Amino acid sequence: MILAGITMTPIPEIDYARLLYHERKIRSVANATRRDAEELLALAEAIPLRTEIELFSLEQINHALQKLKRSEIRGAGVIEIGTAGR
Repeated sequence: MILAGITMTPIPEIDYARLLYHERKIRSVANATRRDAEELLALAEAIPLRTEIELFSLEQINHALQKLKRSEIRGAGVIEIGTAGR
């Protein structure tokens, strides 16, 4: 799981101690600046870069992991947690 955020808050409904062991890790990217993001977005528009995502609810996480294991997710698989901001 990769979390790209300078300040991270706990993710609700995840039992870190039980779920994150062996090869499972959470990483954070903390060295990207606002300018880095602006440059990336300008470059993405110039290329043009098109993204593809497949959304999964937290209840679908096992299905998402099976699709990932079989290389059936094109682009990025995103697990949506909660409905904040809707």
